[in-house]
Amino acid sequence: MSHLGVERAHLAAGGGRILLQLALDAPEAVQSLALLEPGLPLIFNSPEFGVVAEKAGAMYESGDKAGAVEAFAREVAGDDFRAAFDRTLPPGHFERWVAAADTLFQVDLAGPAWTFTREDAARITQPVLNMVGVNTRVWGREVYDTVRAWTAAGRERRAA
Repeated sequence: MSHLGVERAHLAAGGGRILLQLALDAPEAVQSLALLEPGLPLIFNSPEFGVVAEKAGAMYESGDKAGAVEAFAREVAGDDFRAAFDRTLPPGHFERWVAAADTLFQVDLAGPAWTFTREDAARITQPVLNMVGVNTRVWGREVYDTVRAWTAAGRERRAA
């Protein structure tokens, strides 16, 4: 943002971990947040998510990066994810995702190296639009409910 001369911005992301951390580290740079199912560390406590990560992770470990990404995407975004993504993402999106499989499986799905707590959420003073999809799996709904509770609890504590 500073490279572009942007001092403060409205930020949106699917996943949203980086945006949440930015709101904590540089609150002056964040006007508001729009989060679509942020990957909070608590997702790793979900048995359902564990099954998905284990299945796709085994494919990845066997060397089948494309198959692993495909299996993960089907579980997270639905069987028709390619058609939906083809309508909204630029050509080559799946190939780029496969090229980034090492990051997905060695970093993102390796476990919670990043922490985000109720106390962290309470420190975020910017407006937060917390979104969840109609077909979101149980672990995504748990994250949505947690973000909703934590951000509301933080607002109530500051108002008191």
